[in-house]
This record gives sequence, C-alpha cells and structure tokens, in this order.
Amino acid sequence: MTTNPDAVLYLDGTEHTWQPGEFWYGDFSREHAVRNLGTTTRVHAVVDVLFTIELAALFPPAWQEQLADADALINHPTPLGRTLPAGLPRTLHLPAGFTDFSHDQPLDGDPAPAELDHTADHLTLTTAERPFALLPAGPGEWRFSAWSEARTLAPTPDGGAVLHARHGRTHRTLTAATA
Repeated sequence: MTTNPDAVLYLDGTEHTWQPGEFWYGDFSREHAVRNLGTTTRVHAVVDVLFTIELAALFPPAWQEQLADADALINHPTPLGRTLPAGLPRTLHLPAGFTDFSHDQPLDGDPAPAELDHTADHLTLTTAERPFALLPAGPGEWRFSAWSEARTLAPTPDGGAVLHARHGRTHRTLTAATA
C-alpha cells in the first residue's frame, strides 16, 4: 500500500486516512468517496467480498461485539433449501428499479408486470423479457443470484410479496401488487 496524509476516504460520514501496514474493513454499500490531494499516488489493495457470519468470525472479538449494533447487511450461504414458499404469487407488479441494479432507489419507478416460475429446484423472475434466477436469502426470502441480499422478495400470507431494499443503514419495504 502506498498513501499520503492527503489521501482521504469518506465512509458513511466519517473521514479515514488509512496507513500502510493496517488492515481495515469498510462497508462500501454505504455512502463513500475517496479524495487524494497529495502529490503521490495512492495505492490500496481492496478485496470485495459478500459479508457473511463466517467472514465476521475472522475479525477481532472486540469488532465482532460491535457488529450486532452496526446494521450490517449479512449475506447467508445459498444452500438453505430451494423449496418454493407456499403462497408466493405467480404474477407481480414490481417497481421498474427493482431489477435495474444501476438504479439507486430500487422501490421507485412505475410498476411493471413480472412472472415467477418455479421448476425443479429453480425460481425465476421474468420482467420485460429479462429472466433473473432467484436463490434463498433466508427462510421465506429470495434474492437475485450473484447479487447480495440488498434486494429481496418474501411471500406474504395473503398471496402477495414484500420487496426489501437495503442500502447502507436504510431498509425500505414495499408490498408488491399482485395481478
């Protein structure tokens, strides 16, 4: 790592000046920016991984104790069983931003029809002729394959679904209209 005192990371409203020889964890799903006003190049090695309980166990105990209050997005391993939850609707109306991963507000936008299809051990969501594989994110909750649990859907007892959008410390929900 190469840095200088004028290379600053802003993460979730806090200013950091990470130094050589230090190991840091940063939740970059939260608002962040980097600024280097120094005259030398800033080089940091960054490892981007999904955050799991198993990964958290590698950190010092004092850090792990703070995790419970950190409102961190913890990803669960996929093999939770792929049984389609009872009551999940076949047709939903989802906000356009829910399947647009460049969209910062996934629960905004005009509703668009989406179809859920369950075959063998797969659950697929199709909207605007684009299929998305869904994987279990936890009991009764599903996430996009190859994506974090930042966006999930969960069935409701009345045959509808609740959409979850997590970003940094925010967690918004929206009940999806059924067709």
